[in-house]
Amino acid sequence: MARPGSVRGRRGNRQQEDPRSRWLTTYADAVTLLMAFFILLYAMSEIDVIKFTAFLEGLRVPFGNEAGDGLLPESDGLQPDAIPVSPAEERPDAPDRLDQPADHEQDQPEPPEDIPDIPEELLELLVPDAPPVSQDVLELLEQRQQIEDQLDEVERALDHAMQDHGLEIHVEMRREERGLVVSIASDDILFALGSTTINELGREVIRVVAETLDGFPNPLFIEGHTDDVPLDRNGYTNWNLSTDRAVAVLKLLLEEHGLPPDRVGAVGYGEYHPLDTNDTAAGRSRNRRVDIVVLVEEVEL
Repeated sequence: MARPGSVRGRRGNRQQEDPRSRWLTTYADAVTLLMAFFILLYAMSEIDVIKFTAFLEGLRVPFGNEAGDGLLPESDGLQPDAIPVSPAEERPDAPDRLDQPADHEQDQPEPPEDIPDIPEELLELLVPDAPPVSQDVLELLEQRQQIEDQLDEVERALDHAMQDHGLEIHVEMRREERGLVVSIASDDILFALGSTTINELGREVIRVVAETLDGFPNPLFIEGHTDDVPLDRNGYTNWNLSTDRAVAVLKLLLEEHGLPPDRVGAVGYGEYHPLDTNDTAAGRSRNRRVDIVVLVEEVEL
């Protein structure tokens, strides 16, 4: 028969255990399982001797490991100031890195000698590292660049002339593929509302434009434009108004400023080539204009 005192002793020992230390048991089990997992991975792994040997051989020259056993020579880790090396100790197959260019520099082909000189302003038009282009293409590129330079000169001359006469606010210039477009507003500058008679201010603007453009050989094209407000005076529409205004400017250039007739032409576009919206008064006013286009000849590449 068990003694009552012994039962009370065992119960007393269980009551004295600290419950806060129970996590250690779970932690120890997790560490044991993790160690067993890595041991299992190591046991399953295999080393590819051929690849490992090739790897060590690749490190032999750059790291000075001539033995090729995967170990670096013993050193204190500091680079010596100057260690003389005799010619016999130098490797005969090692290139002189200071005297010889790198391998990628040696592999570069020599540029051909028959490529013509390209002006610096044309270099941006050519694709980098592209093969040599023909002489015809280079001539066309140079011709196109000359055209652009000439249009820049025309634009600068017109801008200076308008500023000198205080007329720059009445003229708007923009560059298009066909050339330089000089827009002159119709309202209270060239014409009165619905009229085809040029005002005094408009005649002054055209005079400055004609005198400036007379020094350039570019052909000119006069274009008349209106807004989209319908105009019908017994069959006289916006087509007629825009054409008559363009012809009025053309006649002034020919008759009073002596531009040669073979250099100029005129056309009316009505409301169908607007610059701005026709939903506002300011937009419609901007659309009512006459454009003097300084034309260029297209270069086919």
